[in-house]
Formats: sequence, structure tokens, C-alpha cells
Amino acid sequence: MFCLVALPSISFFISNFGGKKHQLNKTLNPKLRRIWTTRDWERKISVFSVFFTRLKDHHLLTNHSKSLCVGARVGQEVEALHRVGVLDAVGIDLVPYPPLVLKGDFHNQPFHNDTFDFEFSNVFDHALYPERFAGEIERTLIPGGVCVLHVVVKGMADKYSANDLYSVAAVVELFRCSDLVGVREVDGFGADTEVVLRKRKGGCGNG
Repeated sequence: MFCLVALPSISFFISNFGGKKHQLNKTLNPKLRRIWTTRDWERKISVFSVFFTRLKDHHLLTNHSKSLCVGARVGQEVEALHRVGVLDAVGIDLVPYPPLVLKGDFHNQPFHNDTFDFEFSNVFDHALYPERFAGEIERTLIPGGVCVLHVVVKGMADKYSANDLYSVAAVVELFRCSDLVGVREVDGFGADTEVVLRKRKGGCGNG
């Protein structure tokens, strides 16, 4: 089950802006891309499939959910969605990996408002502008749509990270049009916490 948590009124993260070029260094690293598409391919798909199956079991994701993976690199999470039955799924990243991943900046998603039922990301720590990252997810989610983030709270993010997160509250506060559904611990390729939010059907009021 998800754990509902009481969030402190004050929480923060410190941004370390390295610029888009710094983020591209990881995505374009030939050694990493070779690992992602060979040795890590099935392993990551298997783990993501477990995460997504659990979300389906909790009625937060269905086979009919139009889904987006934000910052998907080579698209293991997109392929995992396909394998668990969510066929209308695609990813975006600065570097495309067709057909699973389209070219797109998560600070300025190339989609219309209210497009997706479900969005997933495990790259919040790479957001140079966290408010834009959250705002674009909320803009492109339909009212009632679900956002799932895997974030690093307890450990250290990698050297490519643009921000350091000290509390789940810092993330939740950015999603001004959404309500917190739940928080739980995960073990997801460096991420240790899953945060689930749902976009309010009534807009950006107080829910």
C-alpha cells in the first residue's frame, strides 16, 4: 500500500545549474547508451514492469491510459508499459530513440494541453528548472490524470544531477494543480522514493 505522509510546511532543494549541455553529456555518452541498449535493456524493462503492474493493481494506470515517460533516454520504461498492456505510450528526451522516444525538452513538452492520462519520470533531479518540469507535466495531463515520479530523497543523486532534493514536500509543492495520492519507498536505479500525484479535476484551487 501507499503511505500517506504529513509534509512539513517548509522544505527545499538546491539547484546546481549545469545547463542543457551538461544533461546531454549523459544522454549522448556512447558507453552509457551501449549499456542501456544491451546489458541493461531487459533488466530495466523487468523492473519498470513490476512498478507499472503495481500501479495498475492500484487503479492508477490502465491498459487504456494514454501515457508519457518524461526524460526516457532509450525508452526502457516505454517498452515496459507496452509489455504490461499499456500500448498508447511514448517517451520524450533531448535525444530521440525512435520509435519509443521522441525528441522533446521536458521543460517545454511538445504536446497540447490535457493530452495524457498518465505520466512517469525518474529524472526530476535532472530538471534545470523544476517549476517548469512540474508545470509541463500538469499542463499536459488531463484533469484527473496521474503523475508518478521516482526521486532521490535519502541518497545522493548522480554527477549529472541539476538539483538536490531534501524532502518529498519540495516536489509536492511544485505541483500546484495536483493532490498527493501517496508516497512509498522504492529501489529504482538510484531513486529511493515514489511520489504519486493526481491532477485536480477542478483546476488549481485548493482541491
